[in-house]
Amino acid sequence: MGLIRCRAAMVAFAVLAAMIAASPVRGGSLEIEVTDPAGDDVVITDNGPLDSNPMVGVIDVNVELLNDSLVNSNPLTDLSFATLRATSNAPGGNVRPLLSLSGTVVRAAGATSKSTVTIRVSDNDFSFTGANRVRTSSSETFLNTGDGDRFTNQGFLDPGNVLFGMAILGPSSIVSPHHPPRRDEVSISLSQNPRPVGVPAQDGPFALTAQVEVTLGATAVNEDRSVQFATTTAATKS
Repeated sequence: MGLIRCRAAMVAFAVLAAMIAASPVRGGSLEIEVTDPAGDDVVITDNGPLDSNPMVGVIDVNVELLNDSLVNSNPLTDLSFATLRATSNAPGGNVRPLLSLSGTVVRAAGATSKSTVTIRVSDNDFSFTGANRVRTSSSETFLNTGDGDRFTNQGFLDPGNVLFGMAILGPSSIVSPHHPPRRDEVSISLSQNPRPVGVPAQDGPFALTAQVEVTLGATAVNEDRSVQFATTTAATKS
């Protein structure tokens, strides 16, 4: 009798597990917004159509669909993404809030002028009582870099908990590789850790946002130009 009950319990557990697996994945509030050179926006939501990762708080962008969206909104664009990813630990349970954004932007061969794409990532409901500093860091690897290449990173904290809110400016960095054109497949890697920015101590939920602008200059007829980047935006206590 005990064996029958055990088997019944195992069957019930298997059915419950199957039901959980079949349940729709809850989407988080994490979002990425990409603005192409024409000024058109593509919004990528956590567990939305362009997110290939079912985990809440992680967006692994389906770059094939994203690039199709960029081409459809701006047929003349020659910028594309090889990768794009964002993570967030909101609400975090009073753990240091951390928002990350990484990716690779590629400029097609034969481009005759520089072009810029803007990427924003944001999440809200961070809980870290007493947080009074915003920190950012970034790193970049430029391939076939030359005149016109630039990378900027800016962090924000919004005490009103508004997604993409920019009420308080955090640290920023601007990078232009100070080298002659490198058309020899030798990459140039840089990194930045600007001084943190003090903010009023937080006693409620808040939002964090990071904004990245990637500008890539003209390219040779047979050579793509690209930058691989990674950024973090965090709230800390002094």
